[in-house]
Amino acid sequence: MLTSNRAELTRDLANRASIVRIRKHPDDFKFRRFPEGDLLDHVQANQERYLAAVFSVIREWHRRGKPRLDNAPHDFRHWACKLGWIVENLLHCAPLLADHREIQLRTSSPAGNWLRDVALAVKGAGKLNTQLRVHELVEIILEREVKTPGVSADVDLDDHEQFMKLARLVGRRMSQAVMDDRMAVDGGMQVERTAGLDDQGREKKLYRFLEREGQEQTPTPAFPQCAPNAVPNGNPDFPNLPNGYAYM
Repeated sequence: MLTSNRAELTRDLANRASIVRIRKHPDDFKFRRFPEGDLLDHVQANQERYLAAVFSVIREWHRRGKPRLDNAPHDFRHWACKLGWIVENLLHCAPLLADHREIQLRTSSPAGNWLRDVALAVKGAGKLNTQLRVHELVEIILEREVKTPGVSADVDLDDHEQFMKLARLVGRRMSQAVMDDRMAVDGGMQVERTAGLDDQGREKKLYRFLEREGQEQTPTPAFPQCAPNAVPNGNPDFPNLPNGYAYM
């Protein structure tokens, strides 16, 4: 297990990975406090209860005949189809591997990692859902200090020759990173690419970054709590375990 903001994996290692996105709270978020202390202290003090919750889910999946999805976008299909079924049908959450192939591709592509940084910079600049030409992306990249190979932080934007050289470099990198006219970008966004002609008849490409549909509307599931000494079979979906713990 590892965490990274800019993981770069080989294609083979990415295909073997199960990548989880960490969605951070704002800096002023107040985390819940427990009688034992913070979340880690609470889990350490209640290990049996939370482990029993995991066993309850596994036992219910087994009771229902160990079902699985017909298919899942992962090289380890047996694992993905079983866990995918549990996530969707017992926990009632979004599909386990939604957009996972796109994220695997990003982590195994330096251009894909760079595109994620550009998307976050566009969001930080308040330019989501706005069609942007390459020269506008250049300005955002420099303003938000997105690390780009071949780009120096002290570029003189008033120097036309420097600026055009930089625009061509960013344009090539965008072409490498955006492989489809509409594709998901890690970070909960997607990018759309359209092409047209400028006033002089030259081809121009426009890029639009936006929040993926339903990204912010995905409800947080109300997970049942695991209670000690629960009434036997209090919840038919999650029967009691031998040690007295069950989902209620």
